[in-house]
Amino acid sequence: MHPFRDGNGRAGRALVQTILRKGGITRYTTPPISAVLAFNRDEYIDALAASRFEGAAGSLAQTESLDSWVSLFSSTAESSCDYAEGLITRIDTVTSRWDKKLRSRRGSAPRRIAEHLPEMPVFTVQGMAAQLGIPLPTAYRATDRLVAAGIVAPLRGKQRGRELFEAPDMLDVFKAAAEQTETPGVAPDDPTRQMTDRVSSKGEKVAEAIRLRRQGRTLKEIGNALGMSTSWAQIATQGFKRGPRK
Repeated sequence: MHPFRDGNGRAGRALVQTILRKGGITRYTTPPISAVLAFNRDEYIDALAASRFEGAAGSLAQTESLDSWVSLFSSTAESSCDYAEGLITRIDTVTSRWDKKLRSRRGSAPRRIAEHLPEMPVFTVQGMAAQLGIPLPTAYRATDRLVAAGIVAPLRGKQRGRELFEAPDMLDVFKAAAEQTETPGVAPDDPTRQMTDRVSSKGEKVAEAIRLRRQGRTLKEIGNALGMSTSWAQIATQGFKRGPRK
């Protein structure tokens, strides 16, 4: 899951998406989990380090170490859906603006190319024609329409036949999203702000679990409140009787 842009972690990111797909959790989407993890790099590193536990099996420390990673991953997976929805909204804003500029009928070659630009913001005419299954002359004429409308622009220095075109507005959307994950910490519109606040230290978590147990809270409620599992709550509150629920 390594979320940093140093060339590592590709296998982990691929495995995570494969596991989610095989488990039936995702069917048609690829949540940008590593992108959201990049918002909270310190928390990612701490949770990963804590999961490397050496000690007695079944102990509170072992359960807590695993819970810290599971909790972070599950919260991040949920937040990544919010992040993706925000990105989709920005893409839709750009494509709606293109529709007004292009004024081409739905199903036409210029419209089909424009609709494909979120997936291929940089393209050759040959590649786009092959992707859409349209004749090459038609693809050239459609690309000329898109250039005239200011939707795409040629990248200079290439001969016709191998010329690259780009959609600057779409690239700006992706660039802004990438820059957002480059800055450590929480970005201004970071969806992880909605994650459950966690009690900072292990001792405070145990103390809070005991306090909630004395109030009559169930083990599941305690685990949810502290971002931990029910089994962790059970181990943390062993020896304390449940009081009357208030």
